[in-house]
Amino acid sequence: MTDTQQAKQSLADIEARHQDIMKLEKSIKELHDMFMDMAMLVESQGEMIDRIEYNVEQAVDYIESAKADTKKAVKYQSSARKVGTVTGCKLCPFQVFLRCQSIHVVSA
Repeated sequence: MTDTQQAKQSLADIEARHQDIMKLEKSIKELHDMFMDMAMLVESQGEMIDRIEYNVEQAVDYIESAKADTKKAVKYQSSARKVGTVTGCKLCPFQVFLRCQSIHVVSA
């Protein structure tokens, strides 16, 4: 091989290597861009997860409050039933008395 041919071959090898390096650089830049996009997604999703966590905590608090309110309502309902029953039992003799009086008045 002559020096000229050898120089041309070396130049072709160097140009091929340069093209490979340029492709590698482009691939690294694309990879960098993908990582940056991924970082932004993770950050935005992190905020969303924080909001979801907050809402779940609020829901737990509301459920606990609702359970306590339900227990109170059952207690009040039971008390109201007892009061109604006692009142009804106390009024029953009075109603019987009034009916007897009205029967006596009608008969007389």
